[in-house]
Amino acid sequence: MDLILCVDDELDLLELLEYNLERAGFQVAVTLDTKMAMKFIENEKVALIIMDRNLKNENGLNFILELKRLGYMIPTIFLSALSLPLDKVDGLKVADDYIAKPFDMDELLARIKAVLRRYSTPASELLKYKDLTLNLSTRELSSPKVSLDLSALECNLIACFFQNKNLILTRELLLEKVWGNRDYQENSVNVAIKRLRSKLKDKGIDLKIKSIRSEGYKLC
Repeated sequence: MDLILCVDDELDLLELLEYNLERAGFQVAVTLDTKMAMKFIENEKVALIIMDRNLKNENGLNFILELKRLGYMIPTIFLSALSLPLDKVDGLKVADDYIAKPFDMDELLARIKAVLRRYSTPASELLKYKDLTLNLSTRELSSPKVSLDLSALECNLIACFFQNKNLILTRELLLEKVWGNRDYQENSVNVAIKRLRSKLKDKGIDLKIKSIRSEGYKLC
C-alpha cells in the first residue's frame, strides 16, 4: 500500500486529507511541519508527498529542493493557496503537479493516481547480482538471509549498478540514468551513495559500491 505524506499547517485540512486518502486505499501520514516530515522520510518508504508551499515560518518549495539535493527523489504535489501563474510555474519546476486551494478532492485523488502511475515499475522485473535480488516492483533488495526496503531513488540507483555490474559508472552517467537529467549537481550522487552505503551496512547486506578516484563508482 502506497504511503502518502501530507505536510500542511492547517490541521483541519490534514484531517480531511487523511480521511479521504485512507478511504481511497492509501496509507497516510500527516504533519504540520517539515522537521517531522523529514523524520517520516528518513524512516519510511514514502510514495508521494502532498506539500503546502506556504507553511508557518517555512517554505515548502525550499524543503522539496533540499530533499532533492539530499538524493530523495519522491514524487510531489504542491497543494497551495499561492495560485498566481508564476507561483505555479515555480512550483512545477521542482514538483510533479500543482493544485491551488480551494480544490476538489476527486480531482486531487485523480492527480495523485496519475503521478503514481508515472513512477510505477514493471511488476515482474527482477535483477540479480551475486546472491542478491532486486525487485523493481516492490523496491526490495534481498539476500538469502535478509531483505531491505528501498526508496525509489535507491532502487533506481542499485538497478543501474546491477545492469552495468562490470563497468565504472561516472557521476554524469548516474545523473542522467537515475535522476533523469543533468540539472542536479554531482554532489547529489555522492550524498545518495553515502546514504545507501550506510543503509546497506546497517542491514548487513554485502553490497559494496567502490569509489574510483576521478572516475566514478563500481560494484565490487
